Amino acid sequence: MKVLAFTLLALVAASAQAGKLTDALVKVIPSFPTGFVINGTEADPHSAPYIVSLGTNFNKHSHICGGTIINKEWIVTAAHCISNPVGMSAIAGLHIRAEVDERTQHRQIDFGRVHEQYSGGVGPFDIAVLHVSEPFEFNEFVSPATLPSREEIHEGETHLYGWGQPKSYIFTPAKTLLTITTEIVNYEQCKEVLPEDAPLASTNLCSDSLQESKSACNGDSGGPLVVEHADAASELIGVVSWGYIPCGLANMPSVYTRVSAYVDWIAKIQSAFYILKQSTEMKVVAVTLFALLAASAQAGKLSDSLVKVIPSFATGFVINGTDAEPHQAPYIVSLSNNFNNHSHICGGTIVNKEWIVTAAHCISNPVGMSVIAGLHERTEVDERTQHRQIDFGRIHEQFGGGVGPYDIAVLHTITTNIINYDECLYLMPANSSLAASNICSDSLQQSKSACNGDSGGPLVVEHDDAASELIGIVSWGYIPCGLASSTAVNMKLFVVLIALAVASAKANIIGWPGFPEGRIINGNEARAGEAPFIVSLQTTKNAHYCAGSLISDRVVLTAAHCMTYANFQVVAGAHSRSDNSQTQVRQASSSRQTVHEKYDGGVGPYDLGLIFLEKPFDINALTRDGSAPVSTISLATNQFTANTDGVLFGWGRDNSGSLPDKLQKLDVDIIGYNECLAQLPRGNKLADSNICTYTAGTTDGACNGDSGGPLVNKKADGSYQLVGIVSWGYTPCASTKYPSVYTYTGAYTSWIQEHSNDY
Repeated sequence: MKVLAFTLLALVAASAQAGKLTDALVKVIPSFPTGFVINGTEADPHSAPYIVSLGTNFNKHSHICGGTIINKEWIVTAAHCISNPVGMSAIAGLHIRAEVDERTQHRQIDFGRVHEQYSGGVGPFDIAVLHVSEPFEFNEFVSPATLPSREEIHEGETHLYGWGQPKSYIFTPAKTLLTITTEIVNYEQCKEVLPEDAPLASTNLCSDSLQESKSACNGDSGGPLVVEHADAASELIGVVSWGYIPCGLANMPSVYTRVSAYVDWIAKIQSAFYILKQSTEMKVVAVTLFALLAASAQAGKLSDSLVKVIPSFATGFVINGTDAEPHQAPYIVSLSNNFNNHSHICGGTIVNKEWIVTAAHCISNPVGMSVIAGLHERTEVDERTQHRQIDFGRIHEQFGGGVGPYDIAVLHTITTNIINYDECLYLMPANSSLAASNICSDSLQQSKSACNGDSGGPLVVEHDDAASELIGIVSWGYIPCGLASSTAVNMKLFVVLIALAVASAKANIIGWPGFPEGRIINGNEARAGEAPFIVSLQTTKNAHYCAGSLISDRVVLTAAHCMTYANFQVVAGAHSRSDNSQTQVRQASSSRQTVHEKYDGGVGPYDLGLIFLEKPFDINALTRDGSAPVSTISLATNQFTANTDGVLFGWGRDNSGSLPDKLQKLDVDIIGYNECLAQLPRGNKLADSNICTYTAGTTDGACNGDSGGPLVNKKADGSYQLVGIVSWGYTPCASTKYPSVYTYTGAYTSWIQEHSNDY
């Protein structure tokens, strides 16, 4: 199990005195070759169905570390286990470490992220997440552990699982999965026992074998420390990080990364991954240059003869451009392969505080690349510039290299005219790689164009009273650059082929916990008590992350993708988020919830689940003004047949991006599957069990801050019925004109009734 960066601090047993470990530490051994659960016993086969064996090579799996499945697509492990995540191997369903059979599932890792503050070796932030290229299929041999609530501090008995050597003096690896039962040692006690210069952080937790010589050692790096529940999935509370050797000495704690300190970080990385994977909001349409000699253009039509593509053409320029005003384009950045020795290779565009858009062909290895923003003179770095390092990058999965779609290119400010697809296609050679997702710019009478040095840069529309609008990313063109119109050649344009990224945003889950774009767009404040059925799902630290609806005094209906926490709370009767005086709060846990068995994560159908409360809400308790702050709502039970008016309720960011204190509402037009499908881009995940809200020409809608919340309409008696559960939509929320998508409750009446008495 690679690196117990369980990365090991070494300690000779004889140097422990008076119950206090000596301060003498040997050098960290990041690839220490042996690993074991000391004095552990063989686990019952498949009693830890969430544990995986990680290897560096998918085609030749050799166990280096453990990891923990947290859902069908994601694994949590230790940062020190990861060198190059892409291509790593994960095997789930193992008991005997070398025995792969019909019960095991082998997956390749296609993306991984090490915590950006992890500096290697022994220390804090020793956590990483891995994404598998094909989802796991859950069964009795393979299933997930749940995540704890944010910042939850556990105590008491825990269980550690791992493969490795069973004794510190036996150097033959154990064949079967081992387990030990340990006690959590609180931070202050652990700090007291460890040497003063031990790198213990408040984001660690420790386990102690008390009187027995039981521990984890580096062979179990990245593996799970869990709290086991009798009636629910085990809860992942720690990731094996580091310890002292010789392993297994009494009173020597093992140190773990405390998972509850990183729940938000895990959610953030997952959200970012899906943004990049599923959103073509800034679609990278690859721009490596077509080369065409001017002399080969004939009879008003460009010749089909193309010179060899030059993906790393060394010079780049904007032909016949004029100097931009200093800092006129504050969104452009200079990109380089080396953070410590910046040498400009491409341009890029800042689209928010964390993300830059550039061309796929600009990227070979994104991690460690250099970005400088605020430049005017390319080599003049001063107090106005900002230098950043790239810690993650993603090339569009359909980019095949060379010339074609799914790439991107560069910028310098130059006035261009946009021409339509048909005209651009006419002016292109017959074998050009023009795609419908491209747009073109026309140099008209002048020899103005982008050339390859501008790869990755922006084509923008500038507004007098608003920020410039990114409409294209420089992709590819012909050389010689900047040829003007002439009678002999009749070359009206230098094509800049650009990805129409902004206009073709793809689906994103609304409501991944912590996702920063949540809002009801163009909504208004609801009246106090107007939606007494809505509940706020909150972490144990009172942070709202999803909404839901009370369908009985004990049962909450919400979205499946909101079911992410082991322990949380349900708050009813809330209007002002900052005033809890009129609310009722009930504690909840993953041990009392049901997610639709066909929901497979992410965007798609079956996105619903039920939460069951041990203590019922006090229904219809009146406030001083006579309104009912807590009440239930009935469900739509019939098949959706006709468009209708509806109302959306929820908390979330408004148009300005600020978080409103009061419950918001929005009057909407509800449409059915066929009409909604006609308004969505191709490749969407709409199912016939979805309904949508959509008003042509507006940006009204739900966004992720309202996940799981209610879409309602009025029955004949004037009361509300629940028709939809906020599920997914398109970003950016405040500008997209696509419909918002909901799970239609009428499609799941039987399922809800069948499972309403599960607990």
